[in-house]
Amino acid sequence: MGVSDFVIHINKLLAIMKNYHLKYILVSLLILLTVKVNAQEILKSKYYFINGEKVFSMQKSNDTLYTFKCNSNFDCAEKASDHYKILKSKQDGNRYLFEVEKLDSLQLTTNPIPDDRFRLIGFEKISENEIKIINEARSFTKDSIVKIPFEVKYLDNKFGFTYYTENYLKSFRTDYTITPEFAKEIIESCKSNTEIITQYNNTNTGDWYASGISAELLTLEMIKLNLSPINAKQKMSKALKD
Repeated sequence: MGVSDFVIHINKLLAIMKNYHLKYILVSLLILLTVKVNAQEILKSKYYFINGEKVFSMQKSNDTLYTFKCNSNFDCAEKASDHYKILKSKQDGNRYLFEVEKLDSLQLTTNPIPDDRFRLIGFEKISENEIKIINEARSFTKDSIVKIPFEVKYLDNKFGFTYYTENYLKSFRTDYTITPEFAKEIIESCKSNTEIITQYNNTNTGDWYASGISAELLTLEMIKLNLSPINAKQKMSKALKD
């Protein structure tokens, strides 16, 4: 093989390597873009958690998470009650982990912007209409949060409250009554959901008076019965007083 032939072969090899490198870069960029787009898809509209007459909502816009207080007609306050800046995110299948910084300052305190304002919030997309939000009552400083491995498996076996779309919640029967006997049946069925209750007991939810877990179980039960969970708590209370 002459020098000229050798040069030709080397140029062909470099071209192949260049093309392979280019393909590798394009594939890598496509994967990163897909993950970013999927992360943007999560919470692109409001999802709601029903707790009696109280309704809570969470929504994502660009790099910020917002929580709102609403009523049973899904009318929410114009001003968000909490703001979280998303610092980084990671996705694994239908689960997402966000590292966030709480932007709201504390009122009536000498330390309005505390050091432990960082959190890890998880999301699990159950369906187009349901999303589980794992938001432990656990805060970190900037130094302490970096010690937590930023992996989606951090969410394994943790309890989360289920939020639903407005249209989905409005799709269930509202013209029903709850008798005392029916109310007791619902309570017993809620108690039998041991897997969720165990997860709840093993997760630091900050749900000090257990109103959240009660609402979670009641909503799941009402949906299973094809009955609207909106105002179900009030109907239950009235039935048990009769």
